[in-house]
Amino acid sequence: MNEVNLPDIRHENTQIAMAHDLSYANLEQKAERYAKSSMVPQNYRGNQADCYVAVEMAERMNVSPLMVMQNLYVVKGKPSWSGQACMAMIRNCGTFRGVRHVYVGTPGTESRGCYVEALDAVTGEKVIGVTVTIAMAKAEGWTSNPKWRNMPELMLAYRASTFFARVHCPEMLMGCSTEGEVEDGEPEQSITAQSLTDALKGATEPQESPSEPLEMVETQGTGHEQTRAEKAVSAFESVGITKAQIEARAGKAVESMTGEELTVLGNLYMAIHTGKLSRDDFIKSK
Repeated sequence: MNEVNLPDIRHENTQIAMAHDLSYANLEQKAERYAKSSMVPQNYRGNQADCYVAVEMAERMNVSPLMVMQNLYVVKGKPSWSGQACMAMIRNCGTFRGVRHVYVGTPGTESRGCYVEALDAVTGEKVIGVTVTIAMAKAEGWTSNPKWRNMPELMLAYRASTFFARVHCPEMLMGCSTEGEVEDGEPEQSITAQSLTDALKGATEPQESPSEPLEMVETQGTGHEQTRAEKAVSAFESVGITKAQIEARAGKAVESMTGEELTVLGNLYMAIHTGKLSRDDFIKSK
């Protein structure tokens, strides 16, 4: 049986965490400093409001704010923890010991699966999480994300971690969703690079594009509220796509796009952000 080792995070009990200074002034000061840092993820830079939320959550969980910023994503307007963060929370919540991933089935087949098992720290009873298999991933439509095809073993481990956390220590999630939950609750969507390109150039409307527009990306500039065009550029930069590449794809300057075209651009960003469209397909397709 194989085991995936994921990095631990420091976590103490809730009473110690709540003893921290959670005053508005203290959190605001920390958020301001993080917002000015070039080391935080792109969507937090210059965004003091989101940094404030991340710092407040980190203080209550007794972890580093950077851990929250690097592992808490916004998908369809909902904050979601990564699978890696879920495993770290399970290992450090104090409820379990001997936490590990267990693989079952034959590698390379639909029977391949993974689950998380642990021992109750008080009773010593074995606690076993839901077994996630490749067959399940295909049935649920998760494999539309290319990561399931390129790194299935890792994705099995991450999804098994999110299921275990949701069932056995949901309090650690602070009310947030876990990786994949938001997409799992949505019907399968068909998104093609060409249909979105055509829509940006005014040829046609994209079919079955994601329902959430770009406004879900609440990035803000320094000293002024960003326009939709500026938000679009910031969002695409966060997934490694430059303004020049956006404009080459659309055939026009971002600033000259109409509201309708920016909405289509937002749908395209969401497709890339959720793994339904790859960055390379966006850049190469004309």
